[in-house]
This record gives sequence, C-alpha cells and structure tokens, in this order.
Amino acid sequence: FLHYQDAALLLEAILRASLPGFRTYFAASSDNTLFLPAAEVIRRHFADVPLRKPLDQIASLVDISIIEQETGWTPKFGSL
Repeated sequence: FLHYQDAALLLEAILRASLPGFRTYFAASSDNTLFLPAAEVIRRHFADVPLRKPLDQIASLVDISIIEQETGWTPKFGSL
C-alpha cells in the first residue's frame, strides 16, 4: 500500500534529489492492512521464508531504506 499523497511526495523528492542514472524503487507504507506488527505477520503468514535479519529488527514488510537514503523521503500517511 502507498497513499497517493506519499506517492506524490516521493516523486517530488526524487526530482529534487537529482540522482544520476536510473533507479527502480518499490515504495510502500510502513503500515500493513492487517494492523499487526510486521513480526507477527511474518510469523503467521511467512514462517518458511528465510530472513535477512533477525525478526525483532524488522519493522515493515517492505524495506524502503534505499529510497530514504537516496531521496530523504519517508511515508507520512498511514494505510487507513
């Protein structure tokens, strides 16, 4: 999920960042529509998926850290 206002703010942040080359981003809200912590969603629905870091360090189901680093953008609007 990505709120339309966050999508607009992301586009603005990308244009302002003047990044060289080509980028492909997968932007998403840090919330999820199950209204559960990411760790609980992973335990319930993705228990067999290998993790890249410990479960207690996962705050969201989508890693947007590259977007944040390169543009300074973070989602501001929740899922509902």
